[in-house]
Amino acid sequence: MLIPVGERRFCTLEASRPQEVRCEKCRLDYVYISTRSATGSEVNPLFLSGGQADRVATAQARARLEEAFEHAIDPVPCPGCGWFQSNMIAPARRMHRAILRKAGIWISIPSLILIFPFYMGHRVFPESTGTTVIYRILQAILTVALLLLPLRRFLGSRFEPNQLPVEERMQLGKTYAFTREAFRQLMAEARKADSAPKSGVQPKTP
Repeated sequence: MLIPVGERRFCTLEASRPQEVRCEKCRLDYVYISTRSATGSEVNPLFLSGGQADRVATAQARARLEEAFEHAIDPVPCPGCGWFQSNMIAPARRMHRAILRKAGIWISIPSLILIFPFYMGHRVFPESTGTTVIYRILQAILTVALLLLPLRRFLGSRFEPNQLPVEERMQLGKTYAFTREAFRQLMAEARKADSAPKSGVQPKTP
């Protein structure tokens, strides 16, 4: 009989912050919003200090979130000329064809789980045509899924984001970034709206 001796408490934080960039090509100052999340955890022994464990997990998550923002670089091109900055090339390559990585992982996991019993059935009952056919199909699916991982890595290593059509890059920049002046104006308008008194009809006192 298993006797529980505690639990692990988790805390996940997510935040968004503006990242200022000066374009290497046209020298335009622009801003994009970077979003990161981080998780912290702490053991609550014997279920006696849940509050303390939550505080430690929160502090850990906050520290990891700050660290994530210190290295946060998203591949957002300049909205003025469409240029990807040199420090954005690596993250752009990591993100290129990322669906292949996800597909390879999500297909290979169930294939690995299913293939073992059919492999044993194929070995024990080689005359069973159905078991052998299913085993061969799963084997082919698993092979293709595993090949997707190095294929994505190869395609990513050869990807040059600044070779995309300039119109496409500029549209991407205009979608996810603002010029610094436009961003400051938006922030000023947001602060002004927050500080404005809320109007409304006050109920009459009888």
